[in-house]
Formats: sequence, structure tokens, C-alpha cells
Amino acid sequence: MSQEKTGHSGAWYLLPIFFAVIGGIIMWIAVHQKDPSMGTKGIIVGIIMTIAPFFLMFIPILFV
Repeated sequence: MSQEKTGHSGAWYLLPIFFAVIGGIIMWIAVHQKDPSMGTKGIIVGIIMTIAPFFLMFIPILFV
């Protein structure tokens, strides 16, 4: 029995990982019609990748 592949590749998540919010928006534009939840998750990953460096930069300040 063959299984038909549906949706998009997980490689789309590399865009928001490397390009933050801009990559998340590009991913959303590319995949939201066939897989809306994956598009939304891409934007969320992009937002997290934008905020995380600032958060990690200020943690050492709190403990000094």
C-alpha cells in the first residue's frame, strides 16, 4: 500500500529559523493555502526566533 504525501516538507521551517519574522512571512505565503496550520506555526517560529536573542542577552544582566 502506498501512502500519498500530503502537505509540505518540514524544510520550510528553515526559513523562519534563519530569517526570523521575514522567513516566517515568506513561509506563510508559500504554504498557507494547502496547510494553514503549518503557515501559522511558521510565523510563530519566526516571532520566537526574533525575540529569543534579546531574551537570552538580558538573562545574564539579571544575575549579575
